[in-house]
Amino acid sequence: MKKRLFIAFDLPGEMKEKLKLTSDPLLRTISPENLHITILFLGYIEEEKIPEIYEAIREISQEFPPINFKFENIIFAPPGKQFRMIWALFAKNRFYENLVNKIAAELKEFKLHVHKEKNIHINLARFKRLLTKEDLEEIKLPEVKIENFKADKITLFESKLRRSGPIYKKLVEYSLNLK
Repeated sequence: MKKRLFIAFDLPGEMKEKLKLTSDPLLRTISPENLHITILFLGYIEEEKIPEIYEAIREISQEFPPINFKFENIIFAPPGKQFRMIWALFAKNRFYENLVNKIAAELKEFKLHVHKEKNIHINLARFKRLLTKEDLEEIKLPEVKIENFKADKITLFESKLRRSGPIYKKLVEYSLNLK
């Protein structure tokens, strides 16, 4: 049996609450408990391979210190393409990029579908349909004050897709701990 997996940084509870969007008929908002910063989306993985992924993440977590993230703003996304979502965007971060590249390189041996997103972000909402310019003008992006935050744990999540939205389950979590 396969499981749909991704690796991410979970967020502090207070940050999740600050990023919670008000409901809007044009949006399918992401519930606060599902907010995270994705490191890598792995796709559907055979269950027997999952312990090897645990081990790779555990080993890599010992090679990196906690990572500081600087919040920039809330945007329509993805940038430069047809907007389909609303993101909380963070500043580029070489430590994050190094971690993503290291995990992607380690997991290539499993021949996984590895998707690396260039922009560090949290997906806050998806559009229910393609929106017109007028629709976009009606949506008020919130002005949020978020402190910079330190991500100190890598989490492997399972994602179960449901009509009502995905359900995420933490499978394993490792502290970043450069010695």
